[in-house]
Amino acid sequence: MILSPEKISNFQLYGYHITETSNLKLIKKEGLVPKCGKRSREIGDYRKVVYFYPALILTDTWREALYKDTNSANLALLRFDLTNVDITITDKDSWDLFGDWYTKEAISPEKIKILKRLDRYGNPFPLEELLQQPKESLIWEPISSIGEKENLVLRKTLI
Repeated sequence: MILSPEKISNFQLYGYHITETSNLKLIKKEGLVPKCGKRSREIGDYRKVVYFYPALILTDTWREALYKDTNSANLALLRFDLTNVDITITDKDSWDLFGDWYTKEAISPEKIKILKRLDRYGNPFPLEELLQQPKESLIWEPISSIGEKENLVLRKTLI
């Protein structure tokens, strides 16, 4: 299914993807590339796809499911516009937010933004406090603007 720009603008639909900060350098260079990762193989899923979820409210759920034992300071939240991305939604293509959403397409770095975890006063906040932040004050930066030194400073502040 390819969502029309009208449908996306009506829903302000984005794909969200949580990943380890150690992956950011490669994502900045190549984007999100369809792969069959370790977690997929563990559950017997061998599709080469990019999994994502369509609502910020699901971040805690996916963080807990995928990175339960990982310090959230070592995680990054990515967002990309779903315009012209061919997506699959399981559960008979319903809008079930808890179904698997994925694409077999690569998401280019130009489409990807990363959450800068600073509150409206410029203070860092941990990923666990994402939903406590006013949605309109969240800062999404192009992944291309993230430098390694800046990322390390943010990680150090949040630890």
